[in-house]
Amino acid sequence: MVVDSTDDTLSCITYYVCNAIFTSIMLHAGDMNHYDIRKKCEGSLCYDFSNMEKFLNQQSVREALGVGDIEFVSCSPTVYKAMLAIQDGCMQCNDPVRRSSWLLLRSPSWLMVQKQACLKDMAPSVHDAGHMVPMDQPKAALEMLKRWTRGTLYEKSSDPQILVVDM
Repeated sequence: MVVDSTDDTLSCITYYVCNAIFTSIMLHAGDMNHYDIRKKCEGSLCYDFSNMEKFLNQQSVREALGVGDIEFVSCSPTVYKAMLAIQDGCMQCNDPVRRSSWLLLRSPSWLMVQKQACLKDMAPSVHDAGHMVPMDQPKAALEMLKRWTRGTLYEKSSDPQILVVDM
């Protein structure tokens, strides 16, 4: 962890090193989608988020979420910088003891709609999806969100469409 004395923000050395390596690779990769390397990148963010932005910026949705007049912006640089400034928001900067304990946890089964999936290192891993699971596997993402909000993420389903895979 490094403190930048010019503006008192915390930053990860590993973040900057990894980001420099990643940026260099992407410059050579051309129009490859960096969220899912099986696809080409279309647009500045590789995906079209306009429908999500329109939905989240509706007055009724803002009121329901209690965010007032704050405008939703995809990949907001303000939020990104805030995540880096929070020690727990940057995996590379977490306490090494906590991080290693988290990584050593056993991977339990996970539930999915017509696709294989598992919880790897206690984080959902959806097959045939890149980083943007809702874009690549919308049914699986919806099922995961429904189960999470109901508190039933790990329960088996009687629905034959939902497979349980122990990995």
